[in-house]
Amino acid sequence: MSTRSLVKVFEGSQCLTAVYRQSDGYPSGRGTDLAEFLTGLSIVNGISLAETRRIANGAGCLAAQLIAHEKTGPGGIYVYSPSVSANGCGAEWVYSVRLPGPGLPPEAPSITVRDVYRRRTYGPFDVASFAEFCKKEEA
Repeated sequence: MSTRSLVKVFEGSQCLTAVYRQSDGYPSGRGTDLAEFLTGLSIVNGISLAETRRIANGAGCLAAQLIAHEKTGPGGIYVYSPSVSANGCGAEWVYSVRLPGPGLPPEAPSITVRDVYRRRTYGPFDVASFAEFCKKEEA
């Protein structure tokens, strides 16, 4: 099914990137994939040489890891301008992953989900609550 979606990664109020996916964009598809990617990921500010956890060094690192995780070959996943709207790329679902702004202590991301066609926004969720939402929500 070609249900298009965007994942936008924010640091404070600034959107760093918009990652477009051509298919399976509904919560039980891409939402579940995003929840699995975020589960167990610790957000840090600085990397220790002795680090053993799965980490992202802030929002920019998280965005880069998300792209690397999703992009396995040509097509399917595209990087758009952070200012792209859902209408600008035909996305039916928009996932916003938010971290505190620069200079603030890192913390777990919060996630909101927008169903563009039904004009509904869900969340914000912590990662565990987002995963539960995705299990229940079908397109």
